[in-house]
Amino acid sequence: MVEYKSPDDGITIDDYYKTMAYAYLYKAMGRTVDEILGDELTVTMVRDTHPKALFRRIGEYGGTAEEKYPGVYHVSGIFNTPSQVIVTSELDPHLHSSLRVLTKRARIEDVKAFLRMAREFTEPGDRRNADAVLQLSVSANNGVYEGGMSPCARH
Repeated sequence: MVEYKSPDDGITIDDYYKTMAYAYLYKAMGRTVDEILGDELTVTMVRDTHPKALFRRIGEYGGTAEEKYPGVYHVSGIFNTPSQVIVTSELDPHLHSSLRVLTKRARIEDVKAFLRMAREFTEPGDRRNADAVLQLSVSANNGVYEGGMSPCARH
């Protein structure tokens, strides 16, 4: 289960619980009992800025949010299901351009890296997904695409 929060949205402990509830509802909706195994569930929440209040509340609930990689925080101690919070502004720009372009502050370097990667996609589904990411990024960062890139660098 992935919950992507708009750059304008906050992320609270209630958002965390709601996303976990969606994951458990998905598990319970199998056509047969245990069709979707509990150990196959993971939850990822994506946010542009560091969610200090969320991490503080997780601690107050007896859990932890430990940074495993730059911008990737594993949450434990509240639910048995693995969950993580990804903070796009803290991600390594060389490894995660596809997430970094989904902010209102996308950098030209991230956009160019994403476009280079997307050009290599050959599968129709991959190309559609890249186009969806690109459309969201352009709508949030029109100035970067219009003013900061030459026509040959555009998708």
